[in-house]
Amino acid sequence: MDVTLVSFALFRVSGVLLCYAWQGMGDENFGGWTRVEVSREELLNAKSLPGLTPAHDEHWIELGGRALAGEEPVYFAMVPIGNLIPFDIDYRPDLHPLGRADIARCTERALEGKFQYPVVYQRGYWFVVSDDYISLFAAMGGRPDYVACVVMGRIDHPLVKDVQAVARGDVRKVLGIP
Repeated sequence: MDVTLVSFALFRVSGVLLCYAWQGMGDENFGGWTRVEVSREELLNAKSLPGLTPAHDEHWIELGGRALAGEEPVYFAMVPIGNLIPFDIDYRPDLHPLGRADIARCTERALEGKFQYPVVYQRGYWFVVSDDYISLFAAMGGRPDYVACVVMGRIDHPLVKDVQAVARGDVRKVLGIP
């Protein structure tokens, strides 16, 4: 099978690697994930679009799997934009035409009140954005003081506010997974 992944998320749940692919990039279905059956070999040999593939964050994959399994808490929280850092500091979707277009679409949707919340985790004083670079770059363009995020794992930070736990039954929905 010849696999090209535009964007995808991996979660390890009970030792099983699950792959969800982004569907509808650039169209009216913007923001949806679909479970795809991809073998480990296909995943390792998958082609990607140059400039649109950030490095994989194994900790995010493990944490996401534990959150889906109900072993890690998930929260909504307002995180200071200055405390959000990308996992892959060299990944710049704003320098690629498709990335710029998606950042602009994400910004437009936010102005319409349709927000895409970055899924992050805390590492020391920082909150790592491993998979939601488009929403991070859109937020940076608007220069807000705080960004509404979905936080996987415990939160221990003096500047984070409005922390609300996500019910276990709602974790899949909050992570955007069917």
